[in-house]
Formats: sequence, C-alpha cells, structure tokens
Amino acid sequence: MGVPSNKSLAHAARRLAIDGTAARVVEALASAGVRCILLKGASFSDLYEGARLYNDIDLLVAPETLETAEAALARLGFELRDDDPHSRIWRREGLDVDLHTTIVGVHVEAERLWEVAASHAEPISVGGAPVEVLDSPARALHVVLHAAQHGLNEQKPREDLRRALARVSRETWDKAAALAVELEAQASFWAGLGLEPEGRELQVALQLEEGTRRTETELRATTAPPTSVGLLRLAETKGMRAKTALVAREAFPSAFFLRTWSPLARRGPLGLAIAYVWRPVWILLQLGPALAAIMRARRAARR
Repeated sequence: MGVPSNKSLAHAARRLAIDGTAARVVEALASAGVRCILLKGASFSDLYEGARLYNDIDLLVAPETLETAEAALARLGFELRDDDPHSRIWRREGLDVDLHTTIVGVHVEAERLWEVAASHAEPISVGGAPVEVLDSPARALHVVLHAAQHGLNEQKPREDLRRALARVSRETWDKAAALAVELEAQASFWAGLGLEPEGRELQVALQLEEGTRRTETELRATTAPPTSVGLLRLAETKGMRAKTALVAREAFPSAFFLRTWSPLARRGPLGLAIAYVWRPVWILLQLGPALAAIMRARRAARR
C-alpha cells in the first residue's frame, strides 16, 4: 500500500471537520424542532468509496422551519453571509452552511418538495451521529439536477454524474425518473442526463419524456455567461421595486460574495473596494453575451 500524500491527508482532515460540524448543526436544529436533510456532501461519498471532496454543508429544510433553523445557526455562532433564490449561506470560522428550501430544477412549490423529500429520506452516520440524507432514487435525481444546474462549466457535478451513471442500478434510475415527474423536474433531469454519453443512452433506455423545456434549464445546461441567469431572473421578476432590489443585490452584493467571486477582493480593504467598483462594470460588459445566450436558450426551449 502506498503512503497517503499530504494533500490526501489534508482532504481527509477537512472532511472529518466538516462532518463533525454537520453532526453538531443537525443536532442543534433537531433540538430546536427542525428536521433537516443533508444534501450532497457525505451523502454522495458512496460514489467515490468515501473519498469525495466537499467544502460546505447543504441542508434542506421545510419552508415553515427556515426562520427557526436560522435562529439555531445564529446561536451556534454562524452569521448570515449571503442569500440567493435557492439558498441562504451561513458562515462560522470559514465553514459554510447552506440552508435550502428548494432545489434548482424542481418546479413544484417548496412545501411539496419538502413533503416528497422527507418521504425519501434515510439515516446514515455522519461525524459519528445519525443524519438524514436522500434515499438512493432521490439522491440519483439530485445528482442529475445538480449537474444540470452547473452545466458544462463545472467538472465536479459532472464527475458525480459520471460515477452515478456507472454505479446506480437501472431499477433506481426508473424510480428517479418517476420522482422527476412528481417534482416537475423532467426538463432538468433530461438536460442533466444529456451532458454525458451514458446519460443520453439512459434517456433512451428509460423512454423518458423531455417535459416542458424552460429557458433557465437551457441556459444552465450550456456554457452561457454567468450573468445570463440573473438577467433572465430580472426579466421574469414582477414589479419595479422587486426589479430594483434584484439589480442592487447583483451589482453590489455582500462582501462575502465578492471575496468568493474576485481574488482581488480577498486582498484586504483596498482590494474589496476596487472589486465593488469593478462589479457593476463587469456586469455591463457581460450584458451583450448574456442577452444573446438568453435568446438562444428561448429558441431551444420553444423547439
């Protein structure tokens, strides 16, 4: 047997630290009366024989318990750092907990998603404690939806997908496809599978129907500019006040977001200030390519 590299040992230590924190967070939420389901992270480790790398904790909660869950995180010393339409990010000592009430690609109401997810949850041991995760069919569906969310731009979700396509049984994929229909996620399920040759073969084998194609699904499944999804969301937002708030949030996001988005923002107060000035300029420069990508996605959705 080979000697583990320093990098491998560091990754293992990081996973242990994250899993330990996940166990404590889940316990704290349970004490507050909040049931939660761990997404991705350790629940995907079976695809990698336990060696999958992850850097944060994603938890799905019922919409009506979100406020209680956030209060519990605050008591643990976490601070709200950022929010978007799909999650709210809380951070403590460099570790993020992302609270979700929905999943990208699912088009039923959040309450219905939680009802279905809760009925497809099972316990595993994480950080030495029992933690609920999605069962095999729901987890396979989530692997595909996560790949569809990030499209061709990110390799890690596609590697998850490739491994799932190689390891998950046909019976499980049948159940995952049925769940996609139940959650009105057929279009994203189709788009995610279409990212890989083995997925396209599975589309045929499962005799999948593509479902109603959506412009956002088409955008995410390509190499569209990152501003295109935000611009589409702006077009679909109703009311001038809501549109103005969305523009302000995108042009002048939190310092946490900017430090994630720009290496310059991580170089102290001056770098952060320059990043704040550059952000709206960068968005303006992206508008032309983003509009073109939206038009292509709309044509594809109509087809």
